[in-house]
Amino acid sequence: MKILVTYNKIYAKRIILFFYILLLILNNNPLFPSNHLENRIGAGLSVKYLFHKSNIPCKWNTVDCGGFGNGYSFGYGAGFQYSYSLWEDIIWLDLRLNYNYVPVYLSTTTSKYEVYNPQTSGYEKLYLNSAFSSTMHFLNFEPGILIHPFSSVPLKLRLSFDAGYPLSDADYETTEEINSPKFFKYPDNTKKHTTQKGKLSMMGLNYGGIVGLLYDFEFTDNLYFQAGMNFEYPGGSSIYDANLETSSIGFSLSIQYAFGTEKEIKPPKIDSPKVVEPIKPVVVKKEPHIEIQPSQLEVMETIVTQTYPVLPYIFFDSSSSELKSRYIPSRSGTFDEKKLPNETLKIYYSLLDIIGSRMKQNPQSEITITGMSDGRELETSEKRIDIANKRAHSVANYFINNWQIEPKRLKLKTREIPELATSTLYEEGYEENRRVEINSQEFEILKPVIYSRFSEYELISQNLNTSVNIVNADSNADPKIMFFAGNDEIASAVVGIKDTSATINFDDVQKKNIVRALNNKKEFSVKYEYDFEGKKYEAVKNPYIKKNENKFEIGRLNLIVFDFDKSEVNQLNSEMIKNFVANSIEDNSKVDIIGSTDKLGEKDYNLQLSKSRAENTFNFIKEIKPKAGFDKIKGIGDSNLLYDNLLPEGRFYCRTVLIEVTTPVK
Repeated sequence: MKILVTYNKIYAKRIILFFYILLLILNNNPLFPSNHLENRIGAGLSVKYLFHKSNIPCKWNTVDCGGFGNGYSFGYGAGFQYSYSLWEDIIWLDLRLNYNYVPVYLSTTTSKYEVYNPQTSGYEKLYLNSAFSSTMHFLNFEPGILIHPFSSVPLKLRLSFDAGYPLSDADYETTEEINSPKFFKYPDNTKKHTTQKGKLSMMGLNYGGIVGLLYDFEFTDNLYFQAGMNFEYPGGSSIYDANLETSSIGFSLSIQYAFGTEKEIKPPKIDSPKVVEPIKPVVVKKEPHIEIQPSQLEVMETIVTQTYPVLPYIFFDSSSSELKSRYIPSRSGTFDEKKLPNETLKIYYSLLDIIGSRMKQNPQSEITITGMSDGRELETSEKRIDIANKRAHSVANYFINNWQIEPKRLKLKTREIPELATSTLYEEGYEENRRVEINSQEFEILKPVIYSRFSEYELISQNLNTSVNIVNADSNADPKIMFFAGNDEIASAVVGIKDTSATINFDDVQKKNIVRALNNKKEFSVKYEYDFEGKKYEAVKNPYIKKNENKFEIGRLNLIVFDFDKSEVNQLNSEMIKNFVANSIEDNSKVDIIGSTDKLGEKDYNLQLSKSRAENTFNFIKEIKPKAGFDKIKGIGDSNLLYDNLLPEGRFYCRTVLIEVTTPVK
């Protein structure tokens, strides 16, 4: 240990000497002039008093031996830093990259056992001192800000966020030592032994917040020594399989070099007397000044409850049993059904996680997974049954591996082709038949995804008018006015330099983009842009959004489990309709039912099929809710394809009936 400490001291001195020489060189470098010092680079060292809060068990994988309590230790760090003045000398951006050496020592005393004392012929409590020790190494990134409130006092407040990544797995060791009674020893005639040792392989990213005070000592015009006191509060545990939170109070010392971006202006060199010519007056052109005021954007806000039934089919490529990547969404953190996007296909692509999450919440539930082929993709029936079986296992393995669902809750079946197969008169039929179907007796598992009472907008304004006031304008310029939603440009127009107003008229595509931005809660802005002598001037203003509240609420349900060429209301559809009617249709509601199909088939036949779907749905609702008022019951065939019909799921989602209920606001 003494050798290690000596080595660390020598290493630290060499680091300080290296950066001191480097900064002296930079101090005389003409690339970094000294008349405007808005940047600082530096390097430093720190020592820290560490406080560890822990529930690490005295022995891993046991629950009866107790756990370690809090502990204390000393650590140190070294790193680089860069600071940039954001607002004169008051607010600074401060970026630091540090290496931190974090030793951990924890101890506790337990007395859960008794031993026999032959001297007193009785039993005494056995007191054991358990200790845990480890050494961790982290690379920490610390972005933050410095606040220098008083220019006459070189004292700064530092606020920063700390994110640390372990450089390697840390070794650990736990020991046990007999404290009392003194006569008792272990079988190997010792009073202390090692109980466990190994590596903390479950280390991960840890983070926290830092607050500190810094004091600058000016060494030269460009060179500073900075001393600081810092307190760090952890935001989580350093290891994943137990709790270890480390806060610290530390002292830091760094050396910094200050430099600027403006070059030093040297006085002109006078060689000899010259005839002084009369000084011509310099005409300074005034820069343009722009003010704009956009008109309000008027919209209609409607409260909507949308029900998205799930399509319980997973489609596969020909001769493949591998899940397509779109069924395995990349997401961080824990899956939450409530945070799914309000879009049909994006919800569908989360089908496996939706079902896995619901099975986790309903531990008695079971599902049937049926794998199928398209009936032609391989040479023999046996091979097609085999690929169907592999597809069913791929889906089952996702639930087992990602959601820890017990295999006994997953019933696997195979068929060469689906029972309700898509006609193979169309090439698309083969693609739709290569699938896995998921069924369950419990409605909770395949129930729709519901978004309750969210705002949906309709654009009332047909244009946006903006008043313009520009001073010192150049009559040869062509200003441009633009309308943005977030960072996306929606519309623009070129206007005259002398125009006092500018109007942007919205076409149908732009109106749809505005509505989409409203539903996604994006901020709108109007930008007036003007070039003057090669320099760009602009003014930006946010228009006022006038929201008119609709006097009606809307409830929507899309039924998407109509199979190819089918119009009957099946069991799953009937359950969804019953729930929807009970929650959404009042006696004063108006109901629209619109049936549709995919692109396959003749247009006249598709129109009739869509009408049959709408009428069957109408008859079913009428039986449940005889007093319901109906406005439209119609079919539109394949005249309005809402989803991509190049995809099998897109075609299935077009085989639908839309039920839209309008109810007066109470």
